[in-house]
Amino acid sequence: MELDILKIDFRKQEGVSRIEDGRIIREYVDRDPARGADCCGWWHGACILKCDPPPE
Repeated sequence: MELDILKIDFRKQEGVSRIEDGRIIREYVDRDPARGADCCGWWHGACILKCDPPPE
């Protein structure tokens, strides 16, 4: 539903938050593949959860 209504694809985008005029603003931007495709969880631009390696 997020992809259809909000145009957010959590597999390709990550949320970036900022405070503006006393409000929290969250934007979803494309993930940078150079930062590591083996990351499944991000927090403030830092990887906090590594993905399990694919089975061989």
